[in-house]
Amino acid sequence: MELNSVLTAISLITIFFSGYFCRRRNMTGFVICAFVAQIPTSVTINMVGISKYAQNIVDTPTDSWITALIFVSFIWGIGYICGGINIRKKDNEDDLPGKDVKYEGHMLD
Repeated sequence: MELNSVLTAISLITIFFSGYFCRRRNMTGFVICAFVAQIPTSVTINMVGISKYAQNIVDTPTDSWITALIFVSFIWGIGYICGGINIRKKDNEDDLPGKDVKYEGHMLD
């Protein structure tokens, strides 16, 4: 497998889980995703050099930037939705019929 493919897969996974953990309000997972998301950029900068990397960013056409922004928003949104589905599923399990609710307060005489 090519290095760029591996780095792209890491980026997509971290973008998805960033949206997922944002919806779940799990700051630990969100911070871990932020650190893992730095791996592809760091590897690319070390391989090509900072000046060539900066030149490639400047030379990128506007259409590519817009396409990348839409793609990242879509992947993050899917993660956000999946995080919400998981929360809703957990909330619905608590409301199942026949579930006994125990009152742990003191009864007034």
